Amino acid sequence: MSIASDPAASREPPWAFDDEAGPARLRDALAQRGYACCLAPGLAAAAERDPWAVARRLLGNVQLVESHPIHPVPHGRSFASTSGITPLHTDSQSRRGVPPRWQIMLCTRPAASGGETLLVDTWPLLERIEAHDPPLYQALLTRTRRMRFVFGDVVGPTVSLRGGGVVFTHSPIGSGDDVERGLAPWLERAPRIELRVEADEVMVVDNHRMLHGRRAFEDPQRRFLRLLVWTGVPAVAPKRLHAAVAAAHEQLERTLHGRPKAEREAFLGASPADPEAERRLGIVLEMLRGASPGVLARRHDVPEAELYRWRDAVLRAAEDGLAGLER
Repeated sequence: MSIASDPAASREPPWAFDDEAGPARLRDALAQRGYACCLAPGLAAAAERDPWAVARRLLGNVQLVESHPIHPVPHGRSFASTSGITPLHTDSQSRRGVPPRWQIMLCTRPAASGGETLLVDTWPLLERIEAHDPPLYQALLTRTRRMRFVFGDVVGPTVSLRGGGVVFTHSPIGSGDDVERGLAPWLERAPRIELRVEADEVMVVDNHRMLHGRRAFEDPQRRFLRLLVWTGVPAVAPKRLHAAVAAAHEQLERTLHGRPKAEREAFLGASPADPEAERRLGIVLEMLRGASPGVLARRHDVPEAELYRWRDAVLRAAEDGLAGLER
């Protein structure tokens, strides 16, 4: 791994991840810098077979995992399937109104040249904007926007409280509004961390805090696997920032009072779920992915009959929810 624009990190050689000390070391690095890189041979291949298991090895308990191959293909349309520049952005697919907390990038083969990852830490960025452009700062926290993504629009403030934590949302496509235009020169001037992730290395990024992008490349053999991971654990943002975003969130809650639940969730993110319900759903998701009911029953000390009752409840709720969606 080579790093530019981050002198402190550039003196730190890649460290080898192991299941005993690796998770704690990873958590410490992520809390300090918002990203971390380590050496983990074979982990990309393991993630192709079982992305949930790899996400757990790195981050502990997880709520949801998405897996995305990242490599250029003929006539590719998304940034993941092309070799061009990827603008700074966040991965803002939603689980109950909350985007994935973590982006995990597992490298099988880097490009011969180019393809470096670019990161911008939004916490110091917002501090600078607050000091030098207070109207823009307030707009980022309070202005409701429709931000366009390939998977669908995200509606709400650029910086919002979702899932109990501060979340920065930024589209690579562009929305063309005045907030985006005001933010653009700040992003151009923002200090950037540039990472070249090599084969068998893993990069983990705090997707609620860090904007990420990519330089262009020409090598068609570049191969990464991206995991998007929801854990339900919010980032601990600076107190001043968290307080300002929480105040804006409370005002938006009052504005949306009485609106339909789905609309409130889209703007605000869902309220924290019942921990026991989350635990049961996690077990059911394991069962649906093919884990043996007998193994799950022993592991979680739950009778198999109860597991099947939970599974049927989840499937009934899913069917009812899908039937109620407009086409």
